[in-house]
Amino acid sequence: MKRSVGAILGLFSLAGTLYADDPIPIRNGRAITLPYLRLTPRTDVGELGRRRSFASIAIANDYRLTDRSIEDVELYRFEFGAREPFAGGDLEWTAALQAFGGGFLDPIIDGWHAGVLRWSHPERDRAAFGRTRIEIDGHRQSLGAGLGDLKLQWNRNWNERVLSLAVELPTGNARKLTGSGELEAGVGVGFPVWERGRWEASLHLAAIWQFGRSELARVRSIVDQETVSARYRIRDGESWHIQWHSEASAHRTGIPESDAAHRIWGFGWRKRFDSGESIEIYFTEDRDLFTGGFPALADVGPDFAIGFRWFVVR
Repeated sequence: MKRSVGAILGLFSLAGTLYADDPIPIRNGRAITLPYLRLTPRTDVGELGRRRSFASIAIANDYRLTDRSIEDVELYRFEFGAREPFAGGDLEWTAALQAFGGGFLDPIIDGWHAGVLRWSHPERDRAAFGRTRIEIDGHRQSLGAGLGDLKLQWNRNWNERVLSLAVELPTGNARKLTGSGELEAGVGVGFPVWERGRWEASLHLAAIWQFGRSELARVRSIVDQETVSARYRIRDGESWHIQWHSEASAHRTGIPESDAAHRIWGFGWRKRFDSGESIEIYFTEDRDLFTGGFPALADVGPDFAIGFRWFVVR
């Protein structure tokens, strides 16, 4: 315990001597978790007088089967928003439109598993293409399309780190799984921890208070969230990103495979242009990345997710 506390304090003390660009804002796309608030990891704040606007699309194929539950759905999420700068920080807002369907990724994922990872869960291989169903202990979740919850996040430089406070307003529909149904709040801190040559790494830690409702299971009251990000600078304005995301499950179902820590890996590319515009492309993988054998590294998450993000600084 003393060694762990010492290591954390050492990371905090080192942070003041380094700089790291923001991680790519990747979410764990598990369908029953996505409606709840999660902070966007920040290690940098906006430049005074320059507004950042953004839009993104993410597609996540979620599959999970136990003797008490089934989750088989493809999710489409379009987000848009902006970061408004002020002295020493910025305020960002994010709105979302979300829909569900059987999707088109099933055969692509099967090919990815067979041709690249060389491993797949046996139940996944037998699953029907295009199915849309979420059911836990006999409770079937209604699914719909529409506006998601509105997130407000305040980011401020704090002792060479970025302190973030966030709230999520219940503008979505909890019964259709596009929102949590209640006001939620969270706090987080992001900071760089390592830099060498073209490589840099950062850490983001957060805690979220969930007050949302669910037809499926009891909602967890407090959720921890962690992001470890590594960036390789290819050249000025262009970089590769490797990110590890971990968070507690949003619910307590009593099913070990559902309540385990949600851990995924993200792999992305970012390119900035002289016009002030930037693009990001990424994909994520769950436990299949390590043939299901290393839950401490990767466990619960969508089977596969892809995303594209555009933003501009003016």
